[in-house]
Amino acid sequence: MENSDSQKKAESSGTEIQAEILVSSSQLYRFNLYHCYLNSSNGAFGILLGLICLSYGIAFHSALGINNSVMVIVLGVIFLIYNPISLFIKSKSRYMSNNALRKPMNYTFDDKGFIISQDDVSEDMEWSDLYKVVETKECLYFFFTRMHANIVPKEALGENADNIYRLLDKNITGKANKLKKEHRA
Repeated sequence: MENSDSQKKAESSGTEIQAEILVSSSQLYRFNLYHCYLNSSNGAFGILLGLICLSYGIAFHSALGINNSVMVIVLGVIFLIYNPISLFIKSKSRYMSNNALRKPMNYTFDDKGFIISQDDVSEDMEWSDLYKVVETKECLYFFFTRMHANIVPKEALGENADNIYRLLDKNITGKANKLKKEHRA
């Protein structure tokens, strides 16, 4: 009976695509970098402040004196290096402490949306529930709010990637569609 129900769902919605998704700690780290530096003004502000401190310390080292110049340069280096290192440590820690992140998630995509399931928990999502979809070199980020997203590594999509891109492009429109140009109609 279950088989015929899932078959009816596939027939009524057209295309149904299955994918098993497993996210690595490095993919979580790259998502956090994206979120901090490209999806928020805080990261860009930190980079700008770091560059200003470095250039100010170097350009005005004679006027500042050696101690103040070194202090301003060190402050610039802290702004530029601290955040990525901090994000790396937080990402690694979160990945290691969260069992759900280390287990595969099953996605079932169709014309209406997708179902995310893990173990015996599942959630139906309609395409309209997505805030935006972002494509990076390695992953797709399915944002449900401005702050929260699911990470979908492209490699996990395998031979179904083109069909999933078509579904995304068809159902995610306007500014919410951040797919690369080659994956848009």
